[in-house]
Amino acid sequence: VTVSGAVAGTIDCRPATTSSARGVGFFEFEVAGSDPDAGIGLTVWAGVEFPSPPAVRTYADTDVGVLGGVEVDGADGAIWITGSYQLVFTSVSIAGTKADWTFYDGEGTLDATLVPIPYFTPSGAGAVTVHATF
Repeated sequence: VTVSGAVAGTIDCRPATTSSARGVGFFEFEVAGSDPDAGIGLTVWAGVEFPSPPAVRTYADTDVGVLGGVEVDGADGAIWITGSYQLVFTSVSIAGTKADWTFYDGEGTLDATLVPIPYFTPSGAGAVTVHATF
């Protein structure tokens, strides 16, 4: 995961989880790292739900039935939330099943533009972009 803008850092986004249950697909990861320039810790969370099992295609926040987003939290209390995102699967294959769940090996990218939450983020803090390759 590469975070840039008001805060910056590079963090390994493995393990990203891709799964489905009862016809609904999910993609999720949460990772922690730091912004070496600002000297603060960062946590990046992404979660996207879509109305079908994952497939090789693009899912965007503007698609009907696609929910979720991306969030970056600074250890100093600053928070940025999704303004927009795009999740692209370039490869999806079944890795296993358990009860009603199917788990997938998915490869692709997640790109998001995040905006600061004013109450938690210092005045004048700019946007943050997130690029994840999984």
